[in-house]
Amino acid sequence: MTCDGSVVVARDGCGSVVITKDDCSVTAAITSTRFVTTEIASTNIVIVKVTSTNIVDVVTAGPQGPVGPAGPPKSLTLSNPVVGDSITLFYTQTSTTLTQVRALVLGTSSPSVTIVLRFGPDRSQVGTLAISSLLVNSSTSGTIATVQNMPIPANNYVWLEVQSLTGSPTELNVTMTV
Repeated sequence: MTCDGSVVVARDGCGSVVITKDDCSVTAAITSTRFVTTEIASTNIVIVKVTSTNIVDVVTAGPQGPVGPAGPPKSLTLSNPVVGDSITLFYTQTSTTLTQVRALVLGTSSPSVTIVLRFGPDRSQVGTLAISSLLVNSSTSGTIATVQNMPIPANNYVWLEVQSLTGSPTELNVTMTV
């Protein structure tokens, strides 16, 4: 990749601006009319991408929009759960609120499983309870948990722990709505 040449970024009410790359360094300067300019509003952000073949993409991005609707439910199915199972479910990149947690169990001999759901920035630590001691004994409509300590902060892991079981559970499903 060569490191010389100029790329126009934008022109606003204060004049035109260009990014110049010389010797692989980048500087901003006022440009002449020989460069193509793009009109942008003062609240917009300009993103310039130079590829290894010196192809330039110039994109303007507007102000940040509102947060969109909640994503699809997150679900885990655990085959043949045993006491002591501890499974990482997901990682939160932003503050996240669990609005519902529903679990069901399948098996023989009246199966039931007691679970807890925890979160924390360090998976090797105890973490904070999001659900404490949920007895899952339904194989039809599921058991709905009481969620606590919300929201889960950004940059946290969420995990499930199996605390106890009865009968012969062959499958545990936990579905979380965020």
